[in-house]
Amino acid sequence: MPRGVVAQNNVNTGKFILSTNGFGLGYSHHMNRGRQLIFADVQTINHPLETKVQNARMVNSKAYTFAKINSAASLRIGYTTYKSLTSGPNSSLIPHILMGISAGPSLGIIKPYYIRYQHNREDGSGADIIQQNEETIHNSDSINGPVSWTRGFNKLTVSPGVHADVHVAINWNHSYYIKSCKMGVRLDYFPNRLNILYTANNQYFTSIYIGFEVGR
Repeated sequence: MPRGVVAQNNVNTGKFILSTNGFGLGYSHHMNRGRQLIFADVQTINHPLETKVQNARMVNSKAYTFAKINSAASLRIGYTTYKSLTSGPNSSLIPHILMGISAGPSLGIIKPYYIRYQHNREDGSGADIIQQNEETIHNSDSINGPVSWTRGFNKLTVSPGVHADVHVAINWNHSYYIKSCKMGVRLDYFPNRLNILYTANNQYFTSIYIGFEVGR
């Protein structure tokens, strides 16, 4: 783009998100010379109380997340509006800094998290492959770790929710590849709960995130 030309009115970008409670990918459509955008992204969500443990009483046991019953992700769509914090001079070396507010609906996606549990039956049937529950939590010495993460995709369930965030965007309007770096704080809320940990609060999830947008 020649010097002295302002940012294009409509730009499409891909997005990579790294958050304190997960990671994800997304798409953004910038409008009104970067002052507004609509976006969609999907991100894994971990509960802040998740703890990895390993059963030392079993041979070759694998580390698993204690009391976890589901793995989760959030599919978000939203709208962002920006206020400029700098004038954004027409130089590829000096970025344009903006304050952004985003909000929109989301859809929580839940997949069962299975463990291998050594039951007390003596019928030679081997370990049970189940979700953690009150019995397994109180008998964690009988847990031999998680099973393959691919188990449970045929039992997906969903939970509607909403999300909102406040962030600072650093835009390189004249870069052909890296368009923006965003750093902010996000709230995800699921009224019907996004059941990740057994008996935990699974409605509110707060996180700090950084996102990189690339495109031409």
